Amino acid sequence: MSPAPPHLHAYPWYLPHQAWRAAMGLTHHDPEGAEPKHADLTGADLTDATMPDGRTLEQWQADPLAGLCDSPEATERAVAAWGAHTWRDCPMHSAHGWGGISDAPADRRALVATFVALFDGRHLPKPEGP
Repeated sequence: MSPAPPHLHAYPWYLPHQAWRAAMGLTHHDPEGAEPKHADLTGADLTDATMPDGRTLEQWQADPLAGLCDSPEATERAVAAWGAHTWRDCPMHSAHGWGGISDAPADRRALVATFVALFDGRHLPKPEGP
């Protein structure tokens, strides 16, 4: 396995994770710039983690729909669908009609992907609504 890129040394979990991957026979990968669209964060300890948009998990939990629902009606539809985890009935589909991350406006896809990863990982509490 090649040495870890210097920018990844800032993450205390990275080198032990790579050692585990090597022990499991998995190849090295550099997650920089990766979209979390396929991340399974169920059970992950995200304490002190910074999400791709710069917010912490605690900030996401305080307002999970920030930047995603611009109207009270969209927020209401998203909250009503809370707990549904397929694209046919999830909060993003209910709020906007999106059938997947790629249906969101390009400037919001990373935000939507982060929401989906955190939501599906059961990290986001149901908001109170608009």
